[in-house]
Amino acid sequence: MVKLCRENEIEPMTSVYSPEYLPMLGEVGMKYIKLGSPQATDNNLLRLTKAFGFKVIVSTGGTPLNKLPISYPVDGVLHCVSKYPHTLRESNLSRMVELRGRYPNTKIGFSDHSDPTHPHNWNTASVRAMQLGAKDIERHFTILDREDTK
Repeated sequence: MVKLCRENEIEPMTSVYSPEYLPMLGEVGMKYIKLGSPQATDNNLLRLTKAFGFKVIVSTGGTPLNKLPISYPVDGVLHCVSKYPHTLRESNLSRMVELRGRYPNTKIGFSDHSDPTHPHNWNTASVRAMQLGAKDIERHFTILDREDTK
């Protein structure tokens, strides 16, 4: 998957929930690791991930803003709605402005969980996030056929 992403000029990223996978992820060529919102305040996992040399992006989806550290030694912070899929209305893109204010020296991005099969609005949330200054867009997708997921 890493090779396929790079062939298409996409930087692959994966989430970790435990440090035991960090060595293997380095071996397959991952450069970026995302800490999902349940791990957004896990300083031990953050330190270990950085110690392995990864760039760390933190997703803030399910974490209230006042529970996030005032400063982060990370390479990016993503606004995320912890629902999949979510509607454009549920994107809550105003939170990106709040994150930019809280982390003025850190790249702010958007983890887009909007419905990728919507015929008209499949990328609208990402486009609006970029208009609000998103430097990174994480797009959730699957390689499974819809029939395989039933």
